[in-house]
Amino acid sequence: MVMVSATEVAEGLRQDEFILHYQPQASLIHNRIVGAEALARWQRPHGELLPPAAFIPVAKHAGLINSMTLCLLPRLIEDLAAACMHDDLCVSFNVTASDFEDDVLAGRILDHLAHGRLRPRALQLEITETQALHPGQRMRRNVEALAEAGVGLAMDDYGWATLQSIRSANGPSPASSWIRESSAAC
Repeated sequence: MVMVSATEVAEGLRQDEFILHYQPQASLIHNRIVGAEALARWQRPHGELLPPAAFIPVAKHAGLINSMTLCLLPRLIEDLAAACMHDDLCVSFNVTASDFEDDVLAGRILDHLAHGRLRPRALQLEITETQALHPGQRMRRNVEALAEAGVGLAMDDYGWATLQSIRSANGPSPASSWIRESSAAC
């Protein structure tokens, strides 16, 4: 595995070296492609393509993950527009709970929706961190605004025990509604 530094990740962001690859998602029930997952890759200047395990942990640790999300979002929107996808297809995009701790990501997505550059059902955000289980007020507000606008929301990389704890949690939370809504989104 290639080792990279936070300085290299920051430079890669400045040089616009991060790209998206799309992994098809298939329904075994319907025997057809139902969408894709947008996966971050790092295309180094000399041509080397780095997988997320080589840079995501470094980006998170260095506080660069939100910048990476915001760097990749315009590419995702452009790719979705260029693909002219059918209404029943959507693309999943991994985000972290920290992406919702300010209004920037939600605001940009809502702006794309408002200006017709993105169909709400074309996007599903997969939140990848356990801090999403106990969201702060700002995160809750941003997630609820996206859900109300029709963007799909899901929790990523969680086991059954975590899902059970969300379902049995006292009081409504965005996390409990994601479980109900995410199966309908994509």
